[in-house]
Amino acid sequence: MKLKIKDKFILGAFSGAATTTVLNFVDYLSLALHVNNLHIWQIAGSLYYTQEELKSVVAIVLGGITHTTLTSFVGIIICYTLYFTGRSFYIIKGIVICLLFWIMLFGGTLRLGITSLPQPLGITTNLAHFTGHVLLGVITSILIVKFADEKTWGDR
Repeated sequence: MKLKIKDKFILGAFSGAATTTVLNFVDYLSLALHVNNLHIWQIAGSLYYTQEELKSVVAIVLGGITHTTLTSFVGIIICYTLYFTGRSFYIIKGIVICLLFWIMLFGGTLRLGITSLPQPLGITTNLAHFTGHVLLGVITSILIVKFADEKTWGDR
């Protein structure tokens, strides 16, 4: 029995959330290689906690919940975009949507001082998270197309 999901909202949310597993591995790898200075969960946690508190378990857990919620939301947007525009070039569409989120989050939220983190985070940290968002677009789009029931797409 193959997993096939008809509901677009659930399909997108599941695909986005599932992709966070890969992103966390890439993020930990970039931290271990000293390419990245902050885990994405710490960046997400900086919405709620001071810079000094970002290494606490509570901040990391809340950051993880926040990040997974956002990636689920991105998955929903990608899924509905594919529904309304068609599945052709689905990977490119996913990348574009995720890079728009990267610009909003890293170029907007962090720059506006909404979080407790100083700017700039550093070029390698920004490039590591840029790469993570590209991967988010690629993997989420693939999962959506792979796990979608053909009835999900209607007449398209």
